[in-house]
Amino acid sequence: MAVSQFVGAKIHRREDPRLITGHGHYIDDFTRQGTAYAAFVRSPVAHARVKSIDVTDASKAPGVVGVYTARDFKGQLAGTHPAAPAFVAEKKYVPERFPIAEKEVTYQGEIVAVVLAESKGQAADAANMIQVDYDELPAVMDLEKALAKGAPKAHEAGPDNVCWDFTYTPLDLTEAAFKEADVVVKERILQNRLAPVPMEPRGVLADYEGFDKKLTMWLSSQNPHFIRLFVSGALGLKESQVRVISPDVGGGFGSKISPYPEDYLVPALSRMIARPVKWIETRTESIQNATHGRGQFYDCEVAAKKDGTLLAMRVVQYVDVGAYHGTFGAFQPVACLMAGGGYKWKGISARTIGVLTNRVPTDPYRGAGRPEATHLVERMVDLVALELKMDPVDIRKKNFIQPQDFPFTQNFGLVVDSGDYEKSLDKALQLAGYAELRK
Repeated sequence: MAVSQFVGAKIHRREDPRLITGHGHYIDDFTRQGTAYAAFVRSPVAHARVKSIDVTDASKAPGVVGVYTARDFKGQLAGTHPAAPAFVAEKKYVPERFPIAEKEVTYQGEIVAVVLAESKGQAADAANMIQVDYDELPAVMDLEKALAKGAPKAHEAGPDNVCWDFTYTPLDLTEAAFKEADVVVKERILQNRLAPVPMEPRGVLADYEGFDKKLTMWLSSQNPHFIRLFVSGALGLKESQVRVISPDVGGGFGSKISPYPEDYLVPALSRMIARPVKWIETRTESIQNATHGRGQFYDCEVAAKKDGTLLAMRVVQYVDVGAYHGTFGAFQPVACLMAGGGYKWKGISARTIGVLTNRVPTDPYRGAGRPEATHLVERMVDLVALELKMDPVDIRKKNFIQPQDFPFTQNFGLVVDSGDYEKSLDKALQLAGYAELRK
């Protein structure tokens, strides 16, 4: 079938019959003989020193196989959490991250201990018996306050709260365009922090075979090959010694791309006790600990002529990185590179600032910067229309990249291959009854 025949066609998804008849296989459906179950003890506070951890009562609880803290994983796991260069190759400060905290917790939900037991319930009960003494520290929550001189630090050992500060294009690039403007509009645009909340939470089942020195992992993941790469390295294994099985995945939205502390700890525990180990995330753990999306705001300025011609844009992006740099957290600044949208600009000045806070780390979520860029530019175009008392449709049509301009190289060197934006807009206006709405 030609590609053109797919447009508008009714195409049945191949996986639907199997899934809607209950024949799907998700992480919690998999079992191994002799499995021990893990429950994690997590910090109830956003920032604190860990003074002591008392595991005495938990160790004596029914069904408990073992209780473990950070020191038990020294020698079992090596390195720090990966932080990809993505769109900000030069970082100012990337805190080291071990899968389990030892001396300092930097967000609510960070792991400080783990219990293994013969059943999930026994593991959860024993985890509740562990007593952790915290010395609470000031928590960094607000991005602007975090950047202020003398602000509390998200990490005691850190120089400040700036993870990155990178300018793609300087202000002087747009200076001339702003000088010729008849109108300049300014706005702060917020992208709220959010929890992805997939229908199926995360989960890991790991089985390490000591004789062959091979590890098999079952986990709900969008990226099993990366998990194999990172986990094998941390465990001191070759990639060829690790097999990662990702069966049906009940949603992810980006939150199941990067490795998590549990992805390292569960296989390490399996190797330590020579038994399969399983952990299934609760909904509370999912909301508290799965990487969040967005958590950004943008300070924007747009220069325009009184006839509606868009001249230039200036944008500064502030990203709530969270307590640690997510594996692909620096992908989010792609919003700066996409800020021009489907319009022609003489210039765009763009800068991104990543701010460390005492919150769950952020990472790519559903479009990872592209939806934020679209919201930004379309909101600014509406504000220009409002300032000039023009129909926002007319301003859009006046400034669209035209069909004959494609392939079009935009302000940051990215090539847009094709499009007919006016035709698409006309169709949307027709479906919405825009003419009647404007009366």
